[in-house]
Amino acid sequence: MKGLLNKKSGRMVAYEAFVSRVKEHAYHLFRKQGFLCGEAVLISMNEAFQIGLSQEQALAMAAPFCEGLGQSGCLCGAVSGAMIACGLLLIKPNKRRRRKMARKIAQCLQMEFKNGHGSVCCRVLTKKVKGDKKAHLEHCAGLTVLAAETAARLVLEEQRIFRILPRLFQ
Repeated sequence: MKGLLNKKSGRMVAYEAFVSRVKEHAYHLFRKQGFLCGEAVLISMNEAFQIGLSQEQALAMAAPFCEGLGQSGCLCGAVSGAMIACGLLLIKPNKRRRRKMARKIAQCLQMEFKNGHGSVCCRVLTKKVKGDKKAHLEHCAGLTVLAAETAARLVLEEQRIFRILPRLFQ
């Protein structure tokens, strides 16, 4: 039992370390490298989960969704980037049945945001920081980190990838 517990504990440490790296990288991309919310989330997920996109491809996919779907203020770009990443990771060619599961993941992601922030709408999420560029950036950095973290956890749990995580860090 003790060996099993240590093995499980090791997996959980690796799981949390992996999620932490995804979050930190998304934050770094957003705050230090100038990527927008959705771009930072998709690039971070792409690199962490080895989706196989170049950084330019990930940027091209996520760019139209940033700032609330092309500056419309609608769906939060960070949520959009997370949903793109989840779709790429969870729907494989010739696996149409996985689409339903990907929509469930999208619902979970939306619920996480709604529970924590009351909305997934960029306009609503940024209302209190409108006009204060510094506060806006920091607020959106937090949303970017939350989207990356939530997407990573949902994918790991769905794919049971955390079983192999210790090998990824050796």
